[in-house]
Amino acid sequence: MAIQQYNTALLLFSRSSEGESHVKNFLSFGNTAKNKTLTKKIIDRSIVIAKKSGLPYFFWDEKLQRGNNFGERLANAISDVFEKGFEKIIVIGNDCLELTALNIHHAATQLEKFERVIAPTKKGGVSLMGFGRSNFNQKDFENIRWQTTHVYKDMLSLAHETNNSIFHFPFLNDVNNHE
Repeated sequence: MAIQQYNTALLLFSRSSEGESHVKNFLSFGNTAKNKTLTKKIIDRSIVIAKKSGLPYFFWDEKLQRGNNFGERLANAISDVFEKGFEKIIVIGNDCLELTALNIHHAATQLEKFERVIAPTKKGGVSLMGFGRSNFNQKDFENIRWQTTHVYKDMLSLAHETNNSIFHFPFLNDVNNHE
């Protein structure tokens, strides 16, 4: 599934399986080793999807992340990818099991028509976001209330403040724990 938008990169922003398994418990019975194994499978699945997307992709775990909080780390990662010469970026995490390579391909196509692409989650977050270099303001981005139920609303507000056109994906589910 090769994509012609070579000016678009995919950023998989994640922790390593070791780091993620310390923060998220996907198993109700609390077995640390099995939780780490499951976490690795979830992250590996996201890497496979990134590869299948046809876009140049970058896996940015805590070894590459810089910043004092989630917003700073994500904004810095996005800036670093833009510095590699890409004009557009699609960002995904590792926690949306409904996300597919076809969704990413569709997002890249929609970025040719819209200034932003957003896939909201049912919990108020986002599972995918895409935008161009000209639509990225690092400080505004850092100020989004990340890891809350307000992420999607904050991103919409930011897009409306800058009069950006937005393509909305249907709501998807993300996973953060065994529930």
